[in-house]
Amino acid sequence: MWLRDYLTPLDVGAVLGQLAGLARMMGWLLVLPAGLGWVSSEFLVAGLLSGLSIVALGLGYWGRALLPKDLHLREAFVVTALAYPLFALAGAIAFLPVAPFIDGFFESMSGFTTTGLTVVDVRGLPRSLRFFRAYMQWIGGAGIVILSVAVWNATRPAGFRFRIYSSAIESERVAGSVHASARQLVAIYGVLTGIVCAAFLVIGMPVEDAVIHGLATISTGGFSPHVENIGHYASNPAVLTVTMVGMLLGATSFTNYQRLTRRSQGDEHHRDPQVYALAAVILIGTSALFALEGRPWHAVFDTVSAVTTTGFSLDQPADWSPTRKLFTTLWMMIGGSSGSTAGGLKLMRLIVLFKLAQWTFRRSLLPPEAQVPLKYAGTVIDTEPLRHLLGFMVAYLLLLLAGGSALVVAGFAPQDALFESASAIGTVGLSTGIADASLPTWIKLVLSFEMWAGRLEVLPVLVLIYPGTWKLHRRSR
Repeated sequence: MWLRDYLTPLDVGAVLGQLAGLARMMGWLLVLPAGLGWVSSEFLVAGLLSGLSIVALGLGYWGRALLPKDLHLREAFVVTALAYPLFALAGAIAFLPVAPFIDGFFESMSGFTTTGLTVVDVRGLPRSLRFFRAYMQWIGGAGIVILSVAVWNATRPAGFRFRIYSSAIESERVAGSVHASARQLVAIYGVLTGIVCAAFLVIGMPVEDAVIHGLATISTGGFSPHVENIGHYASNPAVLTVTMVGMLLGATSFTNYQRLTRRSQGDEHHRDPQVYALAAVILIGTSALFALEGRPWHAVFDTVSAVTTTGFSLDQPADWSPTRKLFTTLWMMIGGSSGSTAGGLKLMRLIVLFKLAQWTFRRSLLPPEAQVPLKYAGTVIDTEPLRHLLGFMVAYLLLLLAGGSALVVAGFAPQDALFESASAIGTVGLSTGIADASLPTWIKLVLSFEMWAGRLEVLPVLVLIYPGTWKLHRRSR
């Protein structure tokens, strides 16, 4: 029998109801950049953003009656997968005054997925769109942080399986309820954003730059209003230091920040191994780049930027040596912590793989009857979550190679193609110069697909495009 024969019908009403809720949220979020456009006398952009806000709010409130009381797993995947391209399509409309629709779609997908690849010339952007680019990344980062709480927990997760798959390291409710925990995560995200923006202001960065870089830093997005990116401030150690601290804050699991608010509950026993792994990877990467080129600031900054998948750069990756590109590709693939705004394979998965190799070696030295559980952070890992982990990593690497192969077919050098593909699927944003307005449309769509699939960790996208998913029937409530 085919897989589709085992699937229950998809509840379209549930999907549309959740999308209506997201549209309503998006409508309210667009009020801020629209208002900035009106204040800045950028009437065309302001009018488009205002129109988008009104349409989104109208659709959102019109669809409130469709909102179901519960959301099953497959429908949650479909909603999550559809949200990003729909938001990107809306964002593309806002860029029509300055760029073709496909370029606006690419820019918006890059923004909402917190990637940072760009095909738009930032020098000619209106003030409201410069803000909108970073604002998209901030929204996307917030969405990734609360995704596990707002969606995954609502779909009855099955223990550690989802902690390995999803963007969160914990499946338990770290606050009194799903909604309370989501509000707490948003509050933490907002506080960290405020701290980073304030720090930029204190060290003398102009207000607009401080806000834009603050939004792009804590979201590990990497958009900048300058052609030189953060390299515009390459000679200012204070700016680079604040940027690195902000990138590390964004790439650390937000459940760690939640634990800091409830230390009296004995959370000292739940130390996150990813924190130590992140420090180790940065130390190794910095040492390697320093040994290669001998520039300490570039070595540490570039490593932090790549591992946290932020994508800020002090100079142009197109000018880097092949060895430096190779190292950076590896750091981009590793990525930051699960439960953070960072992309990549995620440190938690790599730690579990290392422990699996260690467990396999130890198990081979013991008699068959010996009980040797495989654990991560004190939690026993069963066979099923390991299958999910390996399946994800295979899918991720295949998509990485497929994207790189497409770029080679388009005429780019293999190493640059692999670098760009790793940057797109890892939601990093570093570019060897491939991401450009002159790219063929089909390559822009390939990179957009990689950004989309990489941000959602592949599985929801596969569920969405699988034909058997669309077995339709309205589920009774």
